[in-house]
Amino acid sequence: MPLNSQIGSSKRTFTITSVSIGLLVLVVWMISLLFGQSTDWKEVYHKESSIPYGGHVISEMLKKSSSGSALYTIDSKITESISLDTIPAGSSYVFLGSRHFLDSSEVDFIKSFVAQGNDAYVISKRQNVTLLNELVTYEIDFIENLDGEFEFFTTPMNHFRDSTAWANISWPSNEGSDALSEDFEMTWIVDQVPTLHSWRYFKSGIETKEGDPVLEIGELDDDNANCIIINHGEGRFILHSTPELFSNYFMCDPLAFEYANVFFKDVGDGMILWDEDNRNFQDTRGNADDFDDSYEAEEGALSFILSQQRLRAAWYIMLLSVVLYLLFGARRNQRAIPVLVKNANTSIRYSETVGQIYMQQKDHRSLANLKMKLFLAFIRDHYNIKTTANDSEGQQKLIKSIAIKASVSIDHVERIFSQKNGIIAASEIRVEALIKLHRH
Repeated sequence: MPLNSQIGSSKRTFTITSVSIGLLVLVVWMISLLFGQSTDWKEVYHKESSIPYGGHVISEMLKKSSSGSALYTIDSKITESISLDTIPAGSSYVFLGSRHFLDSSEVDFIKSFVAQGNDAYVISKRQNVTLLNELVTYEIDFIENLDGEFEFFTTPMNHFRDSTAWANISWPSNEGSDALSEDFEMTWIVDQVPTLHSWRYFKSGIETKEGDPVLEIGELDDDNANCIIINHGEGRFILHSTPELFSNYFMCDPLAFEYANVFFKDVGDGMILWDEDNRNFQDTRGNADDFDDSYEAEEGALSFILSQQRLRAAWYIMLLSVVLYLLFGARRNQRAIPVLVKNANTSIRYSETVGQIYMQQKDHRSLANLKMKLFLAFIRDHYNIKTTANDSEGQQKLIKSIAIKASVSIDHVERIFSQKNGIIAASEIRVEALIKLHRH
């Protein structure tokens, strides 16, 4: 093999080997992602949940916040779980979740609960619209849609997308205010990777029903209010739009723990009502409005797939399979065509061999018969003439047909047949007679 061919073959072999090893490593990595141990990064905020974005740490913190406090879990409709008459003074209602779902009777219950001198801590990215509309007034946003018409949105919430946000709180007190020594930095993590996230906050211009501005005590990225206080009767509503901050993942940070201590510093010695039930959707008008975020694009199916570790690994494995199929399986497969040796013309050698055999045996009669058979076969193939002749009359018709089709004289054809008949009938056949028959 030439040197250039050897070098080219070595390069191809090295390339194929490298690609195969790379694909094998990629497949093993994806399989390890698919079947390995994974962390659940969903936002649930349940008090019993110990996953990163659960609420176990903050619920335990509240349970031990005061020796006189008792954590009471509301796991069904609040109006059926507990009576207002049985709730001691200085109690607190706490909700931690992504959405706050209430019906009209539950809204009335919480308002009466606060009016008696208790506090309601509602920590939710989407506040309940029915409750807000009974507590505050806010500006209506007019937005032009694709048809050129103006639509309005009644939500007082807004959001920005970033992987990191900074939060601080300044809780009012008789001595002035309690605040963190520095802003708390929150980086949204999914599968150990910083990920874009929607951080929600309250729009500016929110006022109480009396026309007074609400008290803003929490900041998100300096300019955005994520915690407001609304006085109602003898108590207060403390609304917070960043439940992520109180999740297990962030509460492990000392600064976030300090933030939670400041936020819950006024929790009294009464009961702490932890609402587990109203994180579940209820089909009422206020909840339906709150459930629909018209100005925020819904998460697509692909976004959800890529947000889950095992679904993401399965998606990448499927894409890899498609690529491998396009590279190796989509090409037309055809069996290798063998190299055929050129056929050699051996008819002359065959004839010579056969002639030598007959000549050595001196069987001139058999050779004459064979020669005549070949002659008649030629007549059949080239002139399409039936060569069978059972008698002399039939032989004369055959001779005439051959002479006409071959454009030769009848005498010439008759000499061929008479020489053949003479050889067959003769007792001794000379070589000269056989040659004469061949020439005719």
